[in-house]
Amino acid sequence: MTEKDRKYLRNHFTEHAFSPDIREAGPFDGTNRKLGCFIGVTESLKLKQSDVLRRTPFPDRTIVAKIEGSGIAFTAVCFHSLTGVGYKKTKSAQYTGIAEYLAAHKDEPMICCFDANEPEVDHYNLENVKFFNQRGDRGTGAALLMGADPVHNMQDTYRVFLKKNPTVLHEIQQQQDQTTDEKALKYLPLTTSHILRGPIS
Repeated sequence: MTEKDRKYLRNHFTEHAFSPDIREAGPFDGTNRKLGCFIGVTESLKLKQSDVLRRTPFPDRTIVAKIEGSGIAFTAVCFHSLTGVGYKKTKSAQYTGIAEYLAAHKDEPMICCFDANEPEVDHYNLENVKFFNQRGDRGTGAALLMGADPVHNMQDTYRVFLKKNPTVLHEIQQQQDQTTDEKALKYLPLTTSHILRGPIS
């Protein structure tokens, strides 16, 4: 998000943290280094501490906040994974740096939200999920977070929803199982959050 977005959003929260405030853009940084991540809390919660993930190539596209209130305490992690088209292997390195943090803190209560730009094939069976190949890395960075054997203890909330709503899951399973063309599977995700490319011709 941009500074303009932050100015709008901050009015809806009692406290907030914005990653470009922590990792300030340098004098020679382009506009891509002036985008950031935002975490906000309302009256019942308090932001106790915030930082960026400094062992990532683009720490400005990450933010971590310790949040307390209403008898709970947890860490919120927000990040933007970068695009493989524009950043190639840097995208995988971004995921690796984020995975390092999540693995080191996996036993702590945590909520993670992010713009993934992944996976390439979003399958109901985690063993069949396929990540974008960034110049030969076979999506290993993204797999650390979203693969069948992640480095953290969190659960994908939409997959939890599907387990509790077998009718919805069954419909997805039928669609994906009947699709033998892997290219077509790219257009049958668990749920649509964005359009990757135009319709299949």
